[in-house]
Parts: sequence; structure tokens; C-alpha cells
Amino acid sequence: MKITFSKQRIFDYFDGKVTPLEAKQVEEWLENQENEERFYAWLHEWELERLQYTPDPVRGIGKLRSFLDKKERTPTSVTQATAPPQRSRLPGRVRMGYWAAACAAVAILLLAVTAPFYRKLANVTYTTGYGETRSLLLSDGSSVVLNANTSLQVPRFGFGNDTREVVLQGEALFSVAHLDKDRKFVVKTLNAAEVVVLGTEFSVFARSRGTRVKLNKGKVELRYRGADQRFNQVVLAPGDQVTLDAKGGMVLDEVAQAEPSGNWAARQFRFEKTPLSEILHMLSENYDLTVSLEKDELGELSLTGTYEANRGEELLLTIAEVLDLDVKKEKDKYKLVPKPE
Repeated sequence: MKITFSKQRIFDYFDGKVTPLEAKQVEEWLENQENEERFYAWLHEWELERLQYTPDPVRGIGKLRSFLDKKERTPTSVTQATAPPQRSRLPGRVRMGYWAAACAAVAILLLAVTAPFYRKLANVTYTTGYGETRSLLLSDGSSVVLNANTSLQVPRFGFGNDTREVVLQGEALFSVAHLDKDRKFVVKTLNAAEVVVLGTEFSVFARSRGTRVKLNKGKVELRYRGADQRFNQVVLAPGDQVTLDAKGGMVLDEVAQAEPSGNWAARQFRFEKTPLSEILHMLSENYDLTVSLEKDELGELSLTGTYEANRGEELLLTIAEVLDLDVKKEKDKYKLVPKPE
């Protein structure tokens, strides 16, 4: 049964007025990405209505100065305690320096505590599970198709006036809207690579083992940190594909034909002399399939062609048939072995 909650019920949850069972139901409800966005919007509203503390900066600074002055006059040993009290000989600039440093420390602490919550509130993250794709329409009119096992972070309340920035982990196909002000569209990845565009169609692969950018239309600039830790940039033309390994090594290839959309977006998988080892990585990342090889040299087998499949297991069986291999399954794991002669 699908559970829904009203704003007042969630407010009761924030106030601690729900039972343990109801709290668990709220946590299960919160696992849905659409509910999570509503949850944080209500949390922001609830906090504004129930401000816990209104700071008085003048009174706070006065108390801090008194504390520091008292600290300077406090004896630091038994011998000093028996001596007549002496006025601190520290010049005013030094005492002011202590005060400024303390204020800075407090400000840094507050920033460290509130920054994660602010980022969570200011951005929304769209995700896909294994074997799932998702289409998005961004606030600027750009469209994105997320591949399986992918997350995309975008500003919750729309883009700014200068730059449109999103953060990608996984794989996505972008069709970027061209705006009159020529505001740059930037795709940031967790591998410290950035794709900067004005209006174009391209796909980005950004996972732990590397980054790959393929340009279909328009013009993009890829900025990345190379193996020498220096920042580099390369401009792509339609049909270009750039691959970055985890260490920053770069390879630029020219694709024979730029595709109008990602293979995975149409449940089609196009391979062009693709090694079996690379295909197994794709099955793991997109479908959470664990596939091993009986012999390591099987990973050097390559596949060319376009195949349709709705599930990872279906694609695995097709690949095995084409390469004349058998698939053995043990619980949730698969192994590819040569067919008996």
C-alpha cells in the first residue's frame, strides 16, 4: 500500500510527536526521491516557523571580550597565584588579534555545520537504479536522459544568471538549450573533469574507472587534470570522443558516425570492436551483474554490432551466444566459459 503524508504530519515528525512505527513509515516514505524534495522544503518551512535562537551579536562580542580579558588576568600556576595581580601588558592590538581569531573560529565552525545542510537544501539530486533510465527537463529548457545507476545534481530553485552548472556521477545524454545570453552550461564530474558547452548534444560517462565524453552536435570544451596534475583542455568537434582514465591519461578518438541519442536510452547497445572486458564493466555498472571469466584471455574477445535488450541478463546471453560462450550461474553471479568442442 502506498503511504502518503500531509505537511502537518511531517511537522509532527519534526516535533517528535509521532510513534516509533510512524517514524519508521516516514523514513520509508523518504526513500522515494520525489518525496525527499518535498520533505526538505517542509523542513525549511518548519524551521522558519520555529526559530530556536536569535543571536545578539553586540552582547555576544561583549561577553567574548570579557572572557578574553578575564583569561589574560587568570593566574596560570600556584606561584603566580601568590603574586600580586598585574595588569596584562599585552598591547591592545594583540588582544584584538585574539578576539578576531576567536570570532573567525566560531564563523568557520558555523559554516562547517550549516554548509552540508545548505547544499542539500539548495540542490536536488535525481537518480536511477540498476537497469533504469530517466528523462529530465531542466529549468532552462535543456533535456537530460540518465542512464542506469546514475545521479545528477541540479540547483533546486533554478540556474543563476551567469552559469548553468550540474554535477554528474554515472552516464547521461545532454541536449542543451541555447539561451540568448549565451550562458555556459557546465557538467562537473567527481573525477575533477568539466564539460563546458553553449548549446549542443553530447553524452558524458563519469564513473570511478574514468570519464568519457562523446559529442554529437555543436561544440564542447573538456577541462581536466592530466597525469602531471596540471589542468588541460581540449575542444571537441562532432563525432569526437575523449576518454580519460582514472590517472588523467587522455585519448581522443574520431567516431565513425555520431549517434542522435545514447544507445542505452533506446535500449540498444552498439558495439564496435568492443572488448568483452569492457562490456562486462558496463553490465556491472548498469545492471549490477557480477560476471567473471573462466580464462583471462576471454576478455580480449571483441564484439561489433547493435543489439536490443530490456534486461542485463538478456544482453549477457546474447553476447555469450555471439562469442560462442556458455553462461554458468551460481546464485547471483555469472561466469562465461568456452563452449565444449
